[in-house]
Amino acid sequence: WHNWDGEEKGEILRANGRDLIEFTFAEFCRVTVELNTEGNQVLVTLTQTNIPTDEQNKMNIHVGCSNGWTFWLANLKAYLEPGILLHETKTDLRNVPLATFQFVNI
Repeated sequence: WHNWDGEEKGEILRANGRDLIEFTFAEFCRVTVELNTEGNQVLVTLTQTNIPTDEQNKMNIHVGCSNGWTFWLANLKAYLEPGILLHETKTDLRNVPLATFQFVNI
């Protein structure tokens, strides 16, 4: 992870080598990524479950992961189609408190 000092550990729960991977994330959560062919395109579905609902996890996981997964999927699409990476790797933003958040329609 660029510009983030945290460490994320998890366990691969399932993977079929083709179109499905499921793993643990953020200690309590389970993430499933599925690929489905729709005509000549591939639909990527990411589902995160088992998210705790206390106030700290609402902010850290609900808000943080919704931004994180949205960016991860957009970056994946940009990398697979035109071959570019969207994330900043040259500027150290770790000391900018709001650098990891995306604010839309606030």
